[in-house]
Amino acid sequence: MKLVLANAAFVILLAASTHAQTLALVPAGEAGVHYYRPARATLGDAPAEALVAEPAYRGTPRYGAIEAGNGEDSTFVLALDSWLDDGGELQSRIYIDANNDEDLTNDGDGSWSGDNGRVWLADATLRVGYDGRPRWVRYPMTFYHFRPTSGLPDYLSRSQIEAAWEEALEEDYRAGIVFYYRDAVRRGKAHLAGELVDVLVIDDDSDGLYDDLALEGDDAGSGAIVVDRDQNGKLNPRSSSAEFYRAGEPFEFQGQGYQIAEVSPSGNWVTFKPAEGEVVAKPYIEAGYPAIDFEATDTSGETFRLSDYEGKVVLLDFWASWCKPCKEEMPNVIAAYEEWHDKGFEIIGISLDDAREAMDEYLATMPGMTWRQVCDEKGWDAEVSNLWRVNAIPATFLIDQDGMIYAEPRGSALEERLEELLGEG
Repeated sequence: MKLVLANAAFVILLAASTHAQTLALVPAGEAGVHYYRPARATLGDAPAEALVAEPAYRGTPRYGAIEAGNGEDSTFVLALDSWLDDGGELQSRIYIDANNDEDLTNDGDGSWSGDNGRVWLADATLRVGYDGRPRWVRYPMTFYHFRPTSGLPDYLSRSQIEAAWEEALEEDYRAGIVFYYRDAVRRGKAHLAGELVDVLVIDDDSDGLYDDLALEGDDAGSGAIVVDRDQNGKLNPRSSSAEFYRAGEPFEFQGQGYQIAEVSPSGNWVTFKPAEGEVVAKPYIEAGYPAIDFEATDTSGETFRLSDYEGKVVLLDFWASWCKPCKEEMPNVIAAYEEWHDKGFEIIGISLDDAREAMDEYLATMPGMTWRQVCDEKGWDAEVSNLWRVNAIPATFLIDQDGMIYAEPRGSALEERLEELLGEG
């Protein structure tokens, strides 16, 4: 790994670039940000602010509130209305004061936008205010609430359903909470080392405030920045990416260490400053980059290195015996191994099991898994998975004959990539 040192001379460059580029608010999914950290609005009997108008409720409403922005009024009230219909089925509406005028009657009819039988979903765009800004800013949010009667048998009577509902309200904490999360991020260009670089700025605590991303240590906010370090025009916002950095975390760019200097409260601009001390440059772990070499001891007691496999095509497979998707994928992996092993295909399994015994019990049921396995019994803290920044499984990396990451295939894509690398055509 490369160590980079901060260069104080870049402070002059930063001062010269005082004008900040505007970062646009874009849907999180459009920006490739598919994770979220739900915040909670606890429900109670009375609204957090006096309301000037409320809808005609069918049941007894319960009220919650969220805080967003830092303007004159940053409290947004919501009301959850639930009742049993004539057929004994639980119905619900959610009224969100998105325009923050203390009127719950002019922000829609309260209908949920989605219902999968277990969770109700609703989308709302809040009008968030910021101190010193004359106009509010649109801030898309997603709200969801667990249906308290989910999973009940169809044959229950109305009184039994009502009793189950009341029991859930008393015993299931989720019945007293509306969860929510930001559904947009800031995307655009920012000045860095004399260049305009693509960035994403992410507010993970869903309070509409980005300025705490510039804080460090325990004061740092819940959020992240994504920087196009290799300047290929493609931002990778996965948390395992070499371009993803948590609030307060320094990063490397063109041989220098940087960190966030300042972010506007609304997140529409960001500036950077040289980082103090040395910064470890995160290696890229994606197609087109060299595979990170490692040394490990397999379950037979043999020590090896990934680089020992030079000239072979290798699938690095991170899995665990408790991982259902991993086990569902395994027959496909076994089939690929049986077809391509004699042509130069190898697999290294990295088990995230906490106990070797659990892995061995599963392997005994899968006679086709004859490839090398590594299990240091550290679970999510397994040394190889930490080195490869694996935070979800199954995770597979296909490495070509030159030691370069070729793809991250699953399903039929594995067979297709092996055909490309080992097929005669």
